[in-house]
Amino acid sequence: MRGRFLPAALLGAALLSSPAQAAEAGCTWAETPIPAADTWGTTYVAAGTGTGNYAGSVHRVVNDQLVVELVLWTGTDEPGRTQQAPAGHHQASAVDQNAAGTVLVRAYPVDGTGAGAFRYHGLGGYEPLTGFKRVDPVAINDRGDVLGTVPGDKGTEAVVWPGDGAPPVVLDLPEDNHLVQATDLDNDGTVLLHLAKGPHLWRAGALTPLATPPGYRLTAATSLRGGLATGYTRGLDEVATYQGLLWADPANPEPIKGAAIGDEVNASGMVIGRDAAFADAVWQRTTFVDHFPANALPTRVFDDGSVLAERPGGYSAWRAACIGSN
Repeated sequence: MRGRFLPAALLGAALLSSPAQAAEAGCTWAETPIPAADTWGTTYVAAGTGTGNYAGSVHRVVNDQLVVELVLWTGTDEPGRTQQAPAGHHQASAVDQNAAGTVLVRAYPVDGTGAGAFRYHGLGGYEPLTGFKRVDPVAINDRGDVLGTVPGDKGTEAVVWPGDGAPPVVLDLPEDNHLVQATDLDNDGTVLLHLAKGPHLWRAGALTPLATPPGYRLTAATSLRGGLATGYTRGLDEVATYQGLLWADPANPEPIKGAAIGDEVNASGMVIGRDAAFADAVWQRTTFVDHFPANALPTRVFDDGSVLAERPGGYSAWRAACIGSN
């Protein structure tokens, strides 16, 4: 795929934590720093399993050349372990990771032609996503399906590689509603797309638009999980006020209270996004829960209730226990 918090009973098992931080809505936040990689360079954490394991990359410059290596973390007690790139490729980095630990990897051929995408199965090695010369990987779901984009005769096309090894499926879209962006992939195989006519869901060949509420325009959806989509729309007023949205029903978008942007949602309806002042915050479905600690920039929310966030000097996993929400 592509956080914030509820009462403690919905948060799952807590991570080992550093000293907690209190927030005005009654939440206590606990931070667990994620160590850097086991080699020098700048570490990036891109995704995780939702059970405390993470995937990312480390970047460094050697002899004026950028070097990028895939990095995996098993828990947060040890440095991330760098991994060899697929044979004949370099510049390998994690794009996404599913609950089983399979990592969606982008890598580039050493000969400089095209770009490759792979499922990385740890000891099982790399599995290339075949059928196309160039692939831009987007997301992997828990059954191993992969969403990506490829160059096509009529522009960029969205493709799904099924997790069962079946041939890739090029999504058939109407000519007057072409692909702008492939955005996310749910565990049941539903694909979130941004098309010329706005956000849509694709499943088994059928397209369903995500509706725009009256009085708004230029709607976008950013995340899809457990049948819930989140995103935002813009008002028709002179300042084009942003409003965060949640779709449990594609035809009936719900405004997220006090939100300008809904960035990502997990399967239980926890939403990370930004409030009217664009400060990072968390909601449960459409109800405001808390602001995120000011020293962290949330990037992913997982189904176990943990949030991956960038902080000065690295990344951390955050959890919150909340007395209530308003």
